[in-house]
Amino acid sequence: MQMTVGKKIMLGFGSLIALLTIIGIVTTVMVTKTGTITEQTLNVRYPTVYTSTNLLRYLETSLNSVRSYMLTGAPKFKEQRTEANNNMLQQVKELEKYSERWTVQANKDKLKKIYGMLDDFIKLQNEVEAVSHTDKGNTIVDHDGKRLRYDVVMLITKPAPIAFSIREMLTEMIENQQSLVAEDKVAALSMQSRTKSFTILMVLIGIGIAGVAAFFITRN
Repeated sequence: MQMTVGKKIMLGFGSLIALLTIIGIVTTVMVTKTGTITEQTLNVRYPTVYTSTNLLRYLETSLNSVRSYMLTGAPKFKEQRTEANNNMLQQVKELEKYSERWTVQANKDKLKKIYGMLDDFIKLQNEVEAVSHTDKGNTIVDHDGKRLRYDVVMLITKPAPIAFSIREMLTEMIENQQSLVAEDKVAALSMQSRTKSFTILMVLIGIGIAGVAAFFITRN
């Protein structure tokens, strides 16, 4: 059965429309995936690293402030510690917001532990601060074969170990998020490359279809 010119044109045109539709759908899917990866990186992973780093910095400030108060008794270090503690709690709240979109359950578990440990850390610091520069705090006691002030022993056996544990978990979270950022970057670049290759392939196929259609239209 010989096709008319009109039918040949319609067949060729229909093939191109179908091809363009496929290109549009697949490209949209790929671009959406790339956008999702990029959005996750910019709005979750980077802020998580930034906020975790801030939390770590305020933790060190708080610990150093109580040490400074123990050495000098200057009220400014009490105020400095209070400010650092408030900032820590604020950073934890920010991390809780980001954690809703975290993809690693272990990081969510660490954050829950950190939240509970911070309350204990602040409470024990208050106890150290309260006893410092008092007769009880200045009492010399034995600790691990050393003669130390009682307030110093309280510091190194109560809030300091908690701070070490928090620091360790925060460092692990930061390193994990940084590795996820690197993985997201690779995935986004790979998706962009695949989108480009697919588009080029479809264009070449389209040119081929157009050429075949033109051949059949003009053959007779």
